[in-house]
Amino acid sequence: MKKLLPVIALLILIAVYGSGAGAQPEAPWDLRKTTQAGMFTFYDTPASASTTGKPLDIGDFDGNGCGDLAITGQNASPLGRGSAGHLRIVMNLCRIGGQLVMESAGQRPGVFSIYGAYAGDMAGTETYIDDFNGDGYDDLIFSAQNSDGPGQQRHNTGAVYVLFGSADMANRGDIDLLTLPDDMLVFYGATEEDRFGLWVSGGDFDGDGLADMLIGANQADGEGDHRINAGEAWIVYGAEDMTARYGQTIDMRTPPDDATWIIGADYDDLLGSCLWGDDFNGDGYDDA
Repeated sequence: MKKLLPVIALLILIAVYGSGAGAQPEAPWDLRKTTQAGMFTFYDTPASASTTGKPLDIGDFDGNGCGDLAITGQNASPLGRGSAGHLRIVMNLCRIGGQLVMESAGQRPGVFSIYGAYAGDMAGTETYIDDFNGDGYDDLIFSAQNSDGPGQQRHNTGAVYVLFGSADMANRGDIDLLTLPDDMLVFYGATEEDRFGLWVSGGDFDGDGLADMLIGANQADGEGDHRINAGEAWIVYGAEDMTARYGQTIDMRTPPDDATWIIGADYDDLLGSCLWGDDFNGDGYDDA
């Protein structure tokens, strides 16, 4: 059986926005009616191979004003790599309608895949979209919670990848994370079993107009590895040229000098299991 992913969030927004006070209740959306107006349905492949759509996110990677989808299948086994995970990027959903089946994705321009580097990585564990370098194009950060880190030497340390948006994003080909493209970044967890990237989020924590990354590692053990599973969260700040600032491969064993490190108070706290950034006190700076 194929996994079905309806973009229901968009449908709800359209239906509710058109309903004024005193209007009759809207008819329910029956997701079996895949040809109804205002509904886009995505079928991933292969059958029963992944938890497609857990999670997903939407942004505008090429800056043309149309929505672009990042759809994950963290348990997928692409290229013979069991549970390496994959992401599907579907560009330019200017009109909400119709269906897309990945077997025939080549018939629709602006669809490409990202494949996890190694078996068990679970690429697509979590996603977050924002503009981290301030160029006007949304960027995608996504994680692989079970990555074994640099040289495959740190079991389940976790990894977080950054894919930068661009005007020609819709023309991009498939990406195999085994060979990282020059215009992507990867951050690796510091120690084994950290699960760095179990959750990723963001905000503008320093108020400079650039989005910053907020990354959780809920099984990390804190300073000196003395608080077992206390958990950690990191803030990595956006920059106009993030490659120049951080390099392409960043090992959190020697983190960026300006990164903010948050450590759980006690063992088994699992800090970083869920994260969010927003301005809670109205001072113009996002809070974590």
